[in-house]
Amino acid sequence: MYLKHLKVENLRSLRSVNIRPSRGVNLVFGSNGSGKTSLLEAIYLLGQGRSFRSRLSRDIISRQSDMLRVVAQLVNPKEEETTLGVEKTTSTQRYRHAGEDVRSASLLARLVPTLLITPESQRLMTDGARLRRRMLDWALFHVEPQYNVVLQKYRLALRQRNAELRTHADRLALVSWSKEMANNASRLHYYRQRYSDAVKGPLDSLVSELLGVDIDISYQPGWDTDFDLVDVLGRGECRDIKRGYTSDGPHRADVQFLVNGRAAHNVLSRGESKLFVAAVLLTQSRLVAEQGIEKPVILIDDLASELDSRNRYRLLEALRRCPSQVFITATEREALHLDTWPCRKLFHVEQGLCQEVI
Repeated sequence: MYLKHLKVENLRSLRSVNIRPSRGVNLVFGSNGSGKTSLLEAIYLLGQGRSFRSRLSRDIISRQSDMLRVVAQLVNPKEEETTLGVEKTTSTQRYRHAGEDVRSASLLARLVPTLLITPESQRLMTDGARLRRRMLDWALFHVEPQYNVVLQKYRLALRQRNAELRTHADRLALVSWSKEMANNASRLHYYRQRYSDAVKGPLDSLVSELLGVDIDISYQPGWDTDFDLVDVLGRGECRDIKRGYTSDGPHRADVQFLVNGRAAHNVLSRGESKLFVAAVLLTQSRLVAEQGIEKPVILIDDLASELDSRNRYRLLEALRRCPSQVFITATEREALHLDTWPCRKLFHVEQGLCQEVI
């Protein structure tokens, strides 16, 4: 699936955008504050039902407007076309696919998988495990049809067990929810372990190409998997009651990135860290494109920052080999050379207006 036609109305400074992107790479350039990142935000909104910059709709709706709208014409691998749209006010939201209302944003995510790389993506290496779990969940959502169902069942059981821990209301209920957690935990662990094993080889190859270093991924499931989780929860019940939350399980899982045996964020420079995180996410994108139903749309904000010309070239070459539609922002048109891309378009954004450059 790729975006053939994109319309954006009243999203931040973008009052009215009407463009036909390339199915290959699209360079969106303009000065800081011109609205180019908002164009990526519009595509992300189309695929996720939410912004990556704010949780509040009022923050992304243009001033003097009470509603934003993003509509795209999509083309699938069979060259069949369909439409997808998102409307938001400060208090309501509406999703539409092929002329019909859609209740869940999960359909948007399946139709338009969006993989986002921003300067903030380097937090993947330094911030808490939640971001790294989210990385795993995103990929597995697209490659394992049952993964999201299992994940939601686990999360429900976890919430219920935590509630019982805090209220001490019913020990039988506590044991019951522990069993439900354990039943789903084993499946989550299976999916995550298999995916982590699958990603190691391709990631090692790409990181070696971009950085010339050896990497390793250390997946940590969140409990001692030599034992069934229900037994682990039983042994830790008194501790969990004192704390008021569940200490063990897939919700505590993590992924560590190692370079030459050391934590990646302690070894790599800022520029190298950007390349490393890009390699991690692009490897994910390739696996999803190969194993999933749809190919992700890749969104990269400010690709050129903190990268010299040689590393920009290396990253662009890695992107070119990805079987995905790509949108990249930059402050200068000349910052990125796209001559090797067979399908490419350039768009200039200025004062909220976006125009194709021929």
